[in-house]
Amino acid sequence: MARFATALSGARVVILGAAILALSASQAFAQYSDRKKIEITPFGGWYIASDLYTAANAQIGINNSVIYGGRLGIFPNDRLGIEGSYGRAASDLTIKSYSVLFPSSTPLGKLTTEQWDGNFVFTQRRMGNPHATGFFTIGFGATTFKVDTKAAAGSTSNTHFAWNLGIGSKYDLSEKVALRIDGRYRAADTNRNTSSGVYCDFYGFCYSYSSSWYSSGEISAGLAYKLGG
Repeated sequence: MARFATALSGARVVILGAAILALSASQAFAQYSDRKKIEITPFGGWYIASDLYTAANAQIGINNSVIYGGRLGIFPNDRLGIEGSYGRAASDLTIKSYSVLFPSSTPLGKLTTEQWDGNFVFTQRRMGNPHATGFFTIGFGATTFKVDTKAAAGSTSNTHFAWNLGIGSKYDLSEKVALRIDGRYRAADTNRNTSSGVYCDFYGFCYSYSSSWYSSGEISAGLAYKLGG
């Protein structure tokens, strides 16, 4: 009987210890979750496109247009965050220089751009205002180009590797909502010639160059909704 009582007492100690350990772990996890912030940001803004160089001395203009999308970020601390982003813009295609193959009166169609990015967000809080924070972003992803033209039957779609750099600012409107403004530069590798030209240096030596990178920019604003933290 004494051995049974000792065993029962030992079991109680083990159960009590396990309960204390589980409670401590749950409290630690709760504290971590409280420190971690999740932000959801729907946004809209202005897409700044660049023109394309094509054969027969034609220059295809891609008009600036509206861009909209959303961002989802996780911020484990006040300095660093990881963010996923999606943006969509639809631009008209025009001719900006005359070509025999494509006279200036020919309507070309529309280019739809979809951008999928994963970014690192570096935050700076020293802006002279306790409600304002600045940030810098760098990231990689993919850009899908969907072209719908009258010159070709149907539409074509291609997805290419892309990278981007950005700066921005947030201004707290309340504990859970902030006004967010972003400016970004983006480049996508199209695997095709998008621009070319000749560069001449100070000594009179000239070099031809070409590029397969398509660059664009954007200015956007939205409301960031904070969950947790």
